[in-house]
This record gives sequence, structure tokens and C-alpha cells, in this order.
Amino acid sequence: MNRITFESMDSVFIVAEIGNNHEGNFDLAVELLESAAKTGVDAVKFQSFIPELYVSVADAERLNRLKNFQLSQDQFRHLAKRASELKVIFFSTPFDIQTAIFLNEIQPLFKISSGDNNFYPLIETIAKFNKPTIISTGLTDLIVLEALVDFWVRKGGLVNNLALMHCVSSYPTPYNQANIAAIPTLKNKFPDITIGYSDHTLGCDAAVLSVGAGARIIEKHFTLNKKQSDFRDHLLSADPSEMYDLVQRIHHAEVLMGSGIKKIQE
Repeated sequence: MNRITFESMDSVFIVAEIGNNHEGNFDLAVELLESAAKTGVDAVKFQSFIPELYVSVADAERLNRLKNFQLSQDQFRHLAKRASELKVIFFSTPFDIQTAIFLNEIQPLFKISSGDNNFYPLIETIAKFNKPTIISTGLTDLIVLEALVDFWVRKGGLVNNLALMHCVSSYPTPYNQANIAAIPTLKNKFPDITIGYSDHTLGCDAAVLSVGAGARIIEKHFTLNKKQSDFRDHLLSADPSEMYDLVQRIHHAEVLMGSGIKKIQE
């Protein structure tokens, strides 16, 4: 299993968020992983859940859809193994404690979704794994975030193991709501925590711009075909050529940003 620490990252960490774009098709999940690895991303991320623990039985349509999207534990083990072979980091977002405990066996870091910013039993469970953890903040303000970080530390989580992602939870996010300027706000408020950006806008401009705002982790949804189905995530995802271009643009942006030290150049 790959090892990672946020402190040791010497460049922006780029995550291809495959999520549920496989729509329950395991062969497609493998193809998505392999295609994402070719674009130069550092990691691929999925989503793992037990539908009955995540969605009310009263919402039958959503429950059935999630059941159709669900991959098995053995399939996730295979995906983790394949990612290791391709030298990209595999991880998946758990939406329940039982799934988090399973994922701890096969992945080196964790992601907590915006919708679980106050799911404290899950946050406590993951904090005790003592692994780097990324938390999206799409449903929180600074007051809630302060409480979350305080809870993380009280439950044994290390601040240098934590990353907070600026995120807007609308799909897709309108440009006038992206609020990239929130990234330096988070950096100033939490100077000892890695700050990143989880992008739900159409296109890749916001993700590239976030580098200039100080994001050290960037997550962008990934698909093979934006028109694969009516599942909303495909539309706001980058396809393989866009993801490759995004990776290149992010690395170019890092070079352009430089060290920040004002000096006379040679």
C-alpha cells in the first residue's frame, strides 16, 4: 500500500474523482482507473457505501439506483491492487462506519464528503485510523469547521494528517458561486492544515486558478464520456483529454507561481 503524508508533498496533489461514474459496471470502473492513470494524476478516488445505511427506504428510486451503482469489497480490493500496479494511489470515500473499517485495510488515506461534515461517529472512526484525511467543506462555514477540526484533534487525529477542501456542493457549480477566494481564507484561518479544492464547475479553469489561490490538493471528477447517461456527475467531469490537459496546466501554474521570494533574477 502506497504511503503518503501531506507534509511531504512537493507539488500539487491531483485526484481524479471517479466516484460512481462506473454506474456499477466493474469493467468500466477498471477502465476508468486505467485511463485516469495515463493522464498523470497522482490518485484515483471512488465512493463506497452500503445503500441501506445511506439512503432512507422511503426514497425507493434513489435507493435502487445506489444498489445498482454499488461495487463489492472484492471489486474494491481488485481496484486498489490495479492502482498499485499502475503506480497511482487508490482511495475511496466511505459513507458509513462499516465501510470505513473495510477501506482501512486497502487504502493509505481517506476522504470525508461534505455531506458528512457533522457525521461525528464516522469522523471519529477515521481520525483513529491515523491516516491522512481529506475533508470536503461544501456544507460548512468557518464556525462549523473550527468545531470539526477541534473534534478531530480531541479524538486523536493529527493536524498534519488533515486537509480541508474548499468545495461548493452544487452540481455543476455556477461560476459566480465557485468562490475560489475562499481558499486563502481557509489558509489564513487554518495555517497548519493543508488546503485544497474540490471542483464541481464545468471545465477546468477553476481548478487551475485554485493553484494561484494556494490549493495544494485538487480534485476533479473524471469520466470517459460526458454523455454516457443522465447521471449528473458525467457532465461536470473531465474526460481523458481534458484531465491530461488539466494535469499539465496545474504543473505549469506551479512553475509560474514560483517561490514567492522577491529577488533579482539572474
